[in-house]
This record gives sequence, structure tokens and C-alpha cells, in this order.
Amino acid sequence: PSGPPSGAPPSNTRFIPHLSMIGFATALSTRAVDPIVPPIAQSLMVDPGTVALLSTAFALPFALVQPILGPIADMIGKVRLMTICLIVIIAASMVCAFATSFPMLLAARIVCGMASGGIFPVGMALIGDSVSIGERQVAIARWLAIVIGGNVIGGAFAGVIADLFGWRAVFFVVGAVGVAAFAN
Repeated sequence: PSGPPSGAPPSNTRFIPHLSMIGFATALSTRAVDPIVPPIAQSLMVDPGTVALLSTAFALPFALVQPILGPIADMIGKVRLMTICLIVIIAASMVCAFATSFPMLLAARIVCGMASGGIFPVGMALIGDSVSIGERQVAIARWLAIVIGGNVIGGAFAGVIADLFGWRAVFFVVGAVGVAAFAN
């Protein structure tokens, strides 16, 4: 997603669908680890209870970083921050796919959670900034439906992908969806 030099949101009819694709890609990553805890534990020879901490390693940084990223988005531009966060999510997903140890996987999920914290609230703010008040509720509803859809689909898709291609493929697919959102 590239915007004007000021970092202001683009003003065309593709903006909300593009923003929604970014939100979907991010939300897909949120629940993707839940069904693949056992294969990760077996592959990396770590207790499944410890591997389950990957969900917390994503969720806690996601929540804690939002008050920090909001002001940064105001300083550097919301579109620019979302672009940076999406690139970080793609890179962190690739690190997860190639992780050779649990600490490496854990660190990548923490980074992914932090970057994801710059997508959802900043996306909502962009909608508020760029959509007229008369159309804003519809835009927010569409954004939320797609983002929540990504969150719901994440777990189911991860289970199927992992069964067919292994747990690492889940992170490749998450990264590929992020690349598609970026290129859209």
C-alpha cells in the first residue's frame, strides 16, 4: 500500500477493499498457530504446553504496542505505518516458517504480534479519516466483517494447510497472503 508522500490515505474506491485485505492478512495470522501446536512441539522437540505460549506471545505484544503505534502513525502517516507493519508481518511469518528452534519461533511471533498491533487500530483510524460520515458505518462494517473473517478462518485454514503440507507451510501461506495484500 503506497500513499501520497504525506502518508495520507488514498481517496479512491479501491481503498477500503485494499485496507480490508491488509486487515484480513493480519487477522489470518492471529489464530493460525492454535491448531498447529502439536506438530510444532513434535518438530522442535518442545513441550506442547510451552508451544501454546505462542498465542500469548502474539496477543500480548499486539495489545501493548497499540498505544505506542497510534502516535507514531500520527507522526509518520497512517498509510506509511501500516505499510511498515505489513512488511514486518510478512518477514516475521517467513522467519516462523524457517525457524529452527522454539526461541526463534517465539521471537518471530512476538514481532508479528507487535506489527499486527499497528494494523487494526490504524486501519480503523484511516477509515475515520478518509470516509465521509454518511458512509463511515458501512465502511467500518465491511472492514470488520473481513477482518473478523480472517480471524475465524485462520484456525481452520491452518489446520488444513498443516495436515496437507506441514506446519511451516502455514506461515508461508500467511506470508503469501500478506504479500498479496501488499501488492493489491
